[in-house]
Amino acid sequence: RELGARIEAAVLALPGLYRKAIELRHIAGMDHAQVAETLGRSEANSRKICERARALLLQRLAGGER
Repeated sequence: RELGARIEAAVLALPGLYRKAIELRHIAGMDHAQVAETLGRSEANSRKICERARALLLQRLAGGER
């Protein structure tokens, strides 16, 4: 429960584009092509956004706000 609440808070604290990418890819279960289409980005750019969003999320969960 506490971990789930921390994850949810960390996701909600992400900048808008990163938050949306995490929600689409990992919560809605979309593949990279679907995320790209939804965000209006190329698939390569969508992959990079998801990668950066995950890195930022992990950093925040580890206690290193940025």
